[in-house]
Amino acid sequence: LGKTLKVANADEATQKRNIRLGGTVLIESCSKHSVPLKLFELVVELTGSNEPLLYQDDAFRTPLHAVISQLSRPDLCQFLVDEGGSAALESLDHSGLRPIDVLTQRILMLVERLRYLQKRVLA
Repeated sequence: LGKTLKVANADEATQKRNIRLGGTVLIESCSKHSVPLKLFELVVELTGSNEPLLYQDDAFRTPLHAVISQLSRPDLCQFLVDEGGSAALESLDHSGLRPIDVLTQRILMLVERLRYLQKRVLA
């Protein structure tokens, strides 16, 4: 990974490829609960850019969209917001949802699930 992403004097095509590669690695890593924050820091460091943090996959999800839907990595969410800035917060996925919208949906789904379980227990 380090050799692939290190781009001290890369041409524009190589830089775009490296950003796409870094972004893909980050999006895939967001679904894994045990991936260390250091991987994300390393990709930013090696590409010399925060663009991999803003990379969008085929469904237009950014790493922040992916990690926020897991509800399990506040450290990673904080890093992505800090490093990605307002662009990370305002990016839209294929459904037109910002990361905060994805979070809101997940929380509402959990609340509904809890209500359902509570009714079953009390019935």
